[in-house]
Formats: sequence, structure tokens, C-alpha cells
Amino acid sequence: GKMAVFYGLLFTMQELACKPIGVGPLLDKPVILIVTVLNTLGDTQAAEMNNPGIKAVLVHSSSIQAAKLKEKNLVDKIQ
Repeated sequence: GKMAVFYGLLFTMQELACKPIGVGPLLDKPVILIVTVLNTLGDTQAAEMNNPGIKAVLVHSSSIQAAKLKEKNLVDKIQ
């Protein structure tokens, strides 16, 4: 239900990136930022987005801390 809005926007951006008829320049890798107040809901949404092969990165205090410990940059992972 609610995730259809995000999927629809992402799929539209991907299609326009492949066939940019009548639109200006688009990003090669579109990014959609979804903000939620619940970590478990964010975990579920990221897993659902990753399932069909869409790269989703969950950003919250725990994921930031885990990335720091591994010396990884979440911004690089998003791009």
C-alpha cells in the first residue's frame, strides 16, 4: 500500500533515465530518501526495496555506528 508511492516514483525515474523524451537531464542513479520514526519499519522497508534488486540503505543510529566500526561511508553505499 504505502510503499507503492516510493516504488512508483523510483520506477518512473528509472524509466525516464533510460528514455528521457521531453524531460531535462536526470541523475544516472536516482535516490529516494524515505524517513521513518521506527527503526523496525525502516528495516522492513529497506528489505522490501532490496528484494526486487533496488539498492536500499537504512540509516539510523545503529547503522551509522556499525558503518563507523567498519570504517565505511554510508553516503558512498547510497551512491
